[in-house]
Amino acid sequence: MIQADKDDVELLGYLKLDVLGVRMLSAMRHCLDEIARTQHEKVDLERIPLDDEPTFELIAPRTPSGASRSSPRPARAPQKLQPTHWET
Repeated sequence: MIQADKDDVELLGYLKLDVLGVRMLSAMRHCLDEIARTQHEKVDLERIPLDDEPTFELIAPRTPSGASRSSPRPARAPQKLQPTHWET
């Protein structure tokens, strides 16, 4: 995880994901709680492999998913970059 301006991140060839907002963290917590409630399974985010193929299949589809709040440009980034792993 790095702290960088969106334009600098793009120049470095990285994808910027803004998940640190309180609303987004609340949404993530709600998702984990719902998985535990409905699937009776606790998801440990620390144990998800950094090269989890199903995860990258979800975030790098060939068609836009509408994931961007303000601009279609960030929503197209995973399609263009086709990430396959996270770097630590």
